[in-house]
Amino acid sequence: MKTSNILIIAALTAALTQTVNAASFEVLGKEWYEKRAEGAEGTSAKPEPINKAIAYYEKAFEQQASAENAAGLLRCYYFKGSFVSMTADEQKAIFSKGKNFGEAAVKQFPSSAPVKYWLVAHMGKWAKTYGVISAAREGAADKIKKLSEEIIQLDPNYNDAGGYEILGLVHFHSPNIPFILTWPSNKSALENLYKAAQFAPTIANNLCLAQALAKAGKKDLASALLKKTLTMQPRAEKLVEDRSGLKRVAEVLKNI
Repeated sequence: MKTSNILIIAALTAALTQTVNAASFEVLGKEWYEKRAEGAEGTSAKPEPINKAIAYYEKAFEQQASAENAAGLLRCYYFKGSFVSMTADEQKAIFSKGKNFGEAAVKQFPSSAPVKYWLVAHMGKWAKTYGVISAAREGAADKIKKLSEEIIQLDPNYNDAGGYEILGLVHFHSPNIPFILTWPSNKSALENLYKAAQFAPTIANNLCLAQALAKAGKKDLASALLKKTLTMQPRAEKLVEDRSGLKRVAEVLKNI
């Protein structure tokens, strides 16, 4: 066999092996992400399952930089920062890491609704740790609004109508700052959160809508929605997330 043919076969074999390894790591990352609630106590998740998911997704993305692996890694970072017990500095670090990785991933995969969604989720958490007003002055709210609108265009149903939910929340939480941030609107918040709850009446979407209703002075409607939501059971596939949502529902209802 000619040397050139041997080199071609070796190169093809190496490429195939790399693809297989990347696929295997992605499968393992997904499997461990689906086990993220194992051993959870209430709304607090154990770090081991999600850390394993992160490790496998990092290997998968290193070997094959795909939109699927990028989104998988971003959602792992988000879950860890949101539901694993850690210090404020550790939490800020992981959301910053997710934000930075997500911004690079969006440039690489501009047509991926999942990548944009998980970037926006990180940006929202990052804005809270950084300070909402300071983040708004840095342009974070404008970026979140734009990305949310793009998510809706790409896939309005992704992650329980997540594009509508985040667009509603950015209107709900963003301050109106003259000459800097003039578009936040309670009306737009309600419109988008109604759509999210209509498409996907989940615990989280109902909670967000109820908060917007209460802010708009519709406390009776908000209370009724919260009471209805408290009768819902956490989903097995989102056990910790829904437990956390129900806890927050009870807190908001108590304060209305």
